[in-house]
Amino acid sequence: MNENVGVPRGRCSREPARRTYMELWDIYDRDKQRTGRTMKRNDWHMQPGDFHLTVLGVIRHTNGKYLITKRVMTKAWAPGSWEVSGGAAQAGEDSLDAVKREIKEETGLEVTRTEFLFSLPNTYLYSGFLVHTVDCFFRCTVADSSLAHAMDDAAELLWIPVKELRPEDFGLASVRKGIEKLLVQWP
Repeated sequence: MNENVGVPRGRCSREPARRTYMELWDIYDRDKQRTGRTMKRNDWHMQPGDFHLTVLGVIRHTNGKYLITKRVMTKAWAPGSWEVSGGAAQAGEDSLDAVKREIKEETGLEVTRTEFLFSLPNTYLYSGFLVHTVDCFFRCTVADSSLAHAMDDAAELLWIPVKELRPEDFGLASVRKGIEKLLVQWP
């Protein structure tokens, strides 16, 4: 991926913020319903058939470019790889609130509108445990894209034309699948 292409007002980067609170996640069943149980962030004590909800927000600039983020090097999965903003839904949080919060945490942008696009099942190995997630993709509109800056789990931000999005440039298999699906839908 050409990192110098399509970056309004320059590329942004910063060190990740450190979380100082215990984050809890709801556990979902196969039908995407909360089970009433929670788990601590990355403490994978899930039963067969349990799922964890994640969200991803696709942001389009008024100039037609899309915002992608580079994962901080401290991430357990695909450190330093490209993705779209997103992360885990916290306990009690619905997917719309989660995607708005994740975008705010990673880019500083306020989401003004969301549109659910699709969801994909996902699995990945964490400390020898196969984790099952439901990844929900949203199209997001933001109030002022000029305020974007890398924060939290995002080390860098890059605005890129859709014609330059290549699934193979994204480190997480679920994000690659989502980008492939989005490229079919986009003009």
